[in-house]
Amino acid sequence: MPSYPDQVRRQERANARKRRRRFATPAIVTFRMAELFTVFNHVYGGAPLPDDDDGRDSIKLVFQVLSTTSRADLRMVDVARTWAPWFPPDELAAMVADVTAHPRRFKADTVAARLGITDKIRTLLKLRTIGAIDKPAEVRAAERQEQQRLTKEQKRRAAGIPTIAEARALRARKEPWRDAGISRSTWYRRRQQAA
Repeated sequence: MPSYPDQVRRQERANARKRRRRFATPAIVTFRMAELFTVFNHVYGGAPLPDDDDGRDSIKLVFQVLSTTSRADLRMVDVARTWAPWFPPDELAAMVADVTAHPRRFKADTVAARLGITDKIRTLLKLRTIGAIDKPAEVRAAERQEQQRLTKEQKRRAAGIPTIAEARALRARKEPWRDAGISRSTWYRRRQQAA
């Protein structure tokens, strides 16, 4: 029979495995796929993609995004049925095999460079997992932080929380001994003597 510390360790490992399996939000691949389809609808007017080099490059990008998922080959074929029905079966099988053998993960700016997404298009389509070729990730992060700061400040003002300057002025009104340059006890003692 295992000892008590072994049982505790085993239970902690099991709990850690459960936590790793749970996702609070869908995976990045799900969001990115939805955004890729949004871009394709915007650029090409919907499915199917054009039967040219640009269409083949776009479908290969989709395959590469899907390459890190489970059962990626089946998902790629399903996507190709809708977005590239013109793809010859032998060429499709070769591309799926190649992409599945070499799975890749792309940064947001890499996907933007492949698709030619500018900040104007990114803002118009409300893209979050695809970057912009004319605005680097650092600039977007700084803008996002500034927007969050402004939003939090507006919430504080709506809740009636004063600014730092207003709080200091309010404290100065409540603490007149500071303006007089004396201690609190001296202020009250002099006030009592004057009364």
